[in-house]
Amino acid sequence: MEAYIKQIQPAYRNLPAPAVHNAMRDDLHALVDRIGPCILLGWSTGSTNVMQAASSPSYAPKVKGLIGIEGFQASSGGDPNVVKTIPQLTVIGDHSN
Repeated sequence: MEAYIKQIQPAYRNLPAPAVHNAMRDDLHALVDRIGPCILLGWSTGSTNVMQAASSPSYAPKVKGLIGIEGFQASSGGDPNVVKTIPQLTVIGDHSN
């Protein structure tokens, strides 16, 4: 099941949330290692993964920006004290008050 899930779009209902988030955080770390400094984009629930990846003190300097679409804030699974120096853009849809 775990090997299969890694091949498709993440489905949070299939694995316990911490296991999914940790795997995606680790995958994002591997991607940042491969491509170098970058801007991370998270959408909806995926914003948690982006924030967790950027919240690692060893990876935060490599993240040049964070973009969150629908559901993103400094406390979204991350450490606000680590990501506070990273420029962030949050886009919220018209359904929010």
